Amino acid sequence: MMKFLGILFPVGLYSPESISQAENTSNVRDDDIFIITYPKSGTTWMIEILSLILKNGDPSWIRSVPIWERAPWCETIISAFTLQDQTSPRLLSSHLPIQLFPKAFFSTKAKVIYLSRNPRDVVVSFYHYSKIARQLKDPGTPDQFLENFLKGEGVCGDWKNHFTVAQSEAFDRVYREQMRGVQAFPWDEAPEETSPDPEPQPQPQPETEPEPDPRPVQASDPAHP
Repeated sequence: MMKFLGILFPVGLYSPESISQAENTSNVRDDDIFIITYPKSGTTWMIEILSLILKNGDPSWIRSVPIWERAPWCETIISAFTLQDQTSPRLLSSHLPIQLFPKAFFSTKAKVIYLSRNPRDVVVSFYHYSKIARQLKDPGTPDQFLENFLKGEGVCGDWKNHFTVAQSEAFDRVYREQMRGVQAFPWDEAPEETSPDPEPQPQPQPETEPEPDPRPVQASDPAHP
């Protein structure tokens, strides 16, 4: 493993030069689609989904072109920004935290799909993956791995700061502003305001049968059949 600006990256796949090149590249197109994830958060699934969408459901591209060519990585030694003859729109993958993300992106109309996963699932998946991935160091015991993860010493940065609560809230504000006037999805509906509970009304009392007359029946009163 190597550290770049305090963040761990696997040696052999990444280098200080490749990460710096991704951060400072000018090779970002307006129709690029970036798939950004923390490791073990569903990158492969998202690449497969988008590959089918771009080809209108035709699986030929998926079956004939390796995934690393369909959605190459931005920050690896063999970088998406160095590949030639890439047709638009490009799918680009990245695990980079925002402080190392390509600066040129922010002056373009390129799109980002950020995929997040429950951190409990991330750490379990990452632990087992680290035991078989040769480019990663031995994870040690599950407790040791979890402790390092919680301290923010994970690969490609700290999960807690990869996409913060503040960034999520800022995204939500911008999204709602941009989508104003557009038919909303069901999950975008604002919850209806509820008025305070009215004062409780008295509950109706159950009807009771009249008590029988305790007086004895007189002989002159014939009993009813």
